[in-house]
This record gives sequence, C-alpha cells and structure tokens, in this order.
Amino acid sequence: MALVESIGLMPTVSLKVADLPERSHLADRPAESVDELIEKALSQRPDLVAKLANVRSKEQEIRGIRSEYYPKVMLDAHVSETELQVSIKNSDYFGGAEPTLGAFLTMDVPIFDGFARQHKLDMAEAGLHQAENELAGARDSAAREVWKAYTDYRTALKKQDAAEKLLTASKSAFDAVLESYKQGLSTYTEVVSAERNLTAALATNHDTQAAIYTGQAALALSVGDLARPTAPTVRQMRSSPRAARP
Repeated sequence: MALVESIGLMPTVSLKVADLPERSHLADRPAESVDELIEKALSQRPDLVAKLANVRSKEQEIRGIRSEYYPKVMLDAHVSETELQVSIKNSDYFGGAEPTLGAFLTMDVPIFDGFARQHKLDMAEAGLHQAENELAGARDSAAREVWKAYTDYRTALKKQDAAEKLLTASKSAFDAVLESYKQGLSTYTEVVSAERNLTAALATNHDTQAAIYTGQAALALSVGDLARPTAPTVRQMRSSPRAARP
C-alpha cells in the first residue's frame, strides 16, 4: 500500500511481485572503483550541478558589479535629411533639402555614489561565499553517500557467498537426516530441526539477495545514474489509407 501511494496509483491496483532468482545476476563487484564512482557523482548529480550553476551565477553577478567601477564611453551617430520650404506674403516657396550629420562621444566616469556599489559588491561576495560553502558541503555529502553505498553493496555481495554456502550445507544436512529417518536411523525431532535450519538458510539467502538489489539501487542513486535524462521517445505517425473517391 505504501508503494502504491508513493507512485500515485489507486489503492485498488494490484501489484505483481516477481520471485527472486536462485542466484543473483549482478556482478561480483562494481565495475568501477569507489574513486571513479565519486568523480562520476560529482559530475552528474543534479543537486551538485544546480549548486555549481548557482556559484557560476554569483561569480557573473560580481563581475557585473565590478564593471560599474570602470568609465563608460558611448558613441552616438546619426544621419538625417532636413527639408525647409519658406513662403513670404503668398510668394512662391523657396528652400531646399540638406543632409544633416551628427556624432557624439560621451564618457561616463563614476566618482562618488555614497558607497552604494561597494555595499552591493560586499553583498554579492557574501552570497558567493555562501554558495561555495553549500557546494563544498554537498560534494562532501555526496562522497560520503557514494562510499557508504559502495561499501554496503560489496558487503551484501560477500554475505551472499556465505548465505549460499550455508544454504547448500543446510540442504545437504536435511537430505541426509531425512534419508536416515526413512531408514530408521534418525528421529522425527532431528528431521524437524534440520528442516528448520534449512528454512532459516533459505530466508537468509533471500534476505541477502534483497540486500544486494537494495544496495545496487542505493549506489546508483548516490552516483546519480537514476536521475540521468533519457532520450524522448519519438512516435512515428502512421498514415491511414483513405478510400479512393470515384
């Protein structure tokens, strides 16, 4: 029910749960080292990418504020044509059209603004330091998450080997006790005890396999593989045949 609610489905939807295989199809160990996984996480995790983009925007803001300290030179030029027609006491119009050219060079030199730019720069630099600290903290947290997930995953793989050996030994012991019981050499209590040990070994084996899948998912989440965007599905439009008109 918790899984259905987290997905957003109706409570009446039934789930089909697949059985665990006898042997996990996962590799014995991750193909990449923990250092490579950490570097991969630092380059593709969305939360780190967002914090890095925030740092870059703060740096750009500081560059914009510092540019206000420099003089600004502006050049303005225009070309126009002036037409003048004059008539005095109902006489004929006289005049003409002449081109008008103009160019202006303006220099803006900031002298004193009541320390407004300095205060603005101080606030921007404080924002940059805060963004850098947040990025550093997120990087350290991501590295710890990857290391823990990597360690848990490898530990689960080691436990699977021990669980499989325990299951093999328990099954052999149960078969031997059961055969001995059929020959009248063992008691029913010994058969039940061996069966209980076999059931416990089966449960341990399933728990270790579930831990492997959970550890693999946690490792992929910490690295950022689960958040990588996928290519959009391109749907091909099929043209339906139209009946020919007579």
